[in-house]
Amino acid sequence: MERLRQEMSEYYDAYRLAKAESFPNLTLRRGILEAMDEFLASHPDCHPSLLKARLHEEMAERFEPVIFRHSPFFFEMGLRYAENWGTPNAGAERHVGAWMRDRRLQELRPVHPEYELIQLHQGYNADSPFHLWNIHEGFDCDHHCLGYTHLLEVGVNGILAEIEERQARPCTPHQAANLEAMARSCRAMLRVAERFGERARELLAEETDPHARACLTRIAETAGRIPAEPPRTFYEGLAMLWFLREVAATLEGVG
Repeated sequence: MERLRQEMSEYYDAYRLAKAESFPNLTLRRGILEAMDEFLASHPDCHPSLLKARLHEEMAERFEPVIFRHSPFFFEMGLRYAENWGTPNAGAERHVGAWMRDRRLQELRPVHPEYELIQLHQGYNADSPFHLWNIHEGFDCDHHCLGYTHLLEVGVNGILAEIEERQARPCTPHQAANLEAMARSCRAMLRVAERFGERARELLAEETDPHARACLTRIAETAGRIPAEPPRTFYEGLAMLWFLREVAATLEGVG
C-alpha cells in the first residue's frame, strides 16, 4: 500500500505543486480542444448530441492511460487536474469535457437573463428550494447520473443492445441522432478500457516486480471485459464501479 501511495503522490503532486501552465497534460488537452474546434468549423450543422459523441471519441483515442503499477484498478485518463472532475477555473484552462459548454457561454449569457442569478448561487446550497449542485456557471451530470445498478446487471454491451433495439423502431431525426450519439459514446468508453488493457500489457513486458506484475496482469485481463460485460466477481464489480465513476467524470465533467 505504501508503494501505491508513493506512486499516486508522485503523479498527482505534479498538478498539486506546479503552476497551471506547466501541468503535464497541457499539450494533450490543447490537442483535443483544437481537434474539436477544427471539426466544428468543418461541420457547423452537426447535431449537438453527435458533437458530444465526437468529443468523447477524440478523448478516447488521444488520452494517455495512467496506470499505477501497484494497483489492480484502472481509471486515470490523465486529462484532469489532480482530484478534479472538470471544475472551471481550477487551472490555466478548463477541462476538455467542458468544450461544448464553453464554446456557447458568451452567446448564452445575453439570451438567458437568469444566468446572472445562477452565478449568485454557485456551489451546493442545502437551503435552496432546488437543492442542486451548481459548479461555477453550469449544471453538471458528471459521474452522479449513471445508472450503476443497470450497468452492473447488463454491462455497456447490454446498453448498446438496448440502443440498437430502439434504433430498429421508428424515430424522428432528432431521436435518431441522440441514439447514434449514445451508441458512439458507449463505444468510446469501451475504447478507453481497451486502451488501459493495451497499456498494461506494454508495461508488463518490462516489469520485474512480482506484485506490480500481478496487478498489471489483472488489469490486462479485466479491461478486456469490464465494463463491456457484467462483473462476475467482487473485484470486477469494484473495478467496473471505479472505472465508470472516474471515466464518466473525465468524459463528461462540466460538459
